[in-house]
Amino acid sequence: MLSDEQIERYSRQIILPQVGGKGQEKLLSAKVLVYASGAVHAATLHYLAAAGVGTLGVFSEARDDILSALSSLQDSDSVHVLTRLNPDCTIIVHEAEAVRSPRRLVEAYDVVIADSVELHDACLQAHRPFVYAQIAGEEAWLAVLRGYEADAPCLRCAPQILPATAAVSQHSAIGDLFVGAQLATETVKHLLGMPCSPVTHRLRFHFPSFQCAMEIMDKSPHCLTCGIVVHR
Repeated sequence: MLSDEQIERYSRQIILPQVGGKGQEKLLSAKVLVYASGAVHAATLHYLAAAGVGTLGVFSEARDDILSALSSLQDSDSVHVLTRLNPDCTIIVHEAEAVRSPRRLVEAYDVVIADSVELHDACLQAHRPFVYAQIAGEEAWLAVLRGYEADAPCLRCAPQILPATAAVSQHSAIGDLFVGAQLATETVKHLLGMPCSPVTHRLRFHFPSFQCAMEIMDKSPHCLTCGIVVHR
């Protein structure tokens, strides 16, 4: 049951028929793991906290990466910036050396947002949606990967469509915020049980025009990762 304070805080979401009071309660009880690897995921964390996702796990290779993802101030209290944004949000910090089993880590969450192949493979084993984005220069693509399903591709099925390195775009800050918002949107849609982008497609964006296209992603019948998981 939402308190009067929560009803006021989330009023702009609760009035949406796709959310309502029950949907907001789902978000407050949800757990999302985010791999803190830069500005895109920093934006995603802020959007999810503002939406009222109850538990946000922040995972990184080093504490400095976690701090930089949460706040540019680098002060001693920057880990708590999200709870200052929304006191309903619980933040759990996972440092790489403290995590012995990636699968056990992702099993504690409903959705994982990351660009880590190791976490992707753990999501396959644990049957957790893996929300992934790649951004380079003025282009980006995003997909909700559920390779443990019969017709859904995994990250290893998807060919690299953007260069591994690209010149920094003058629109990179806009791109980071936009892609971060899209990652949060797809995650919230999944948590609410709303139709997400098809698992057999990926979204491709171009900046600053914000042109968006949906491209087919085929599951590779020869994939040694998701093929093995599905047929177990």
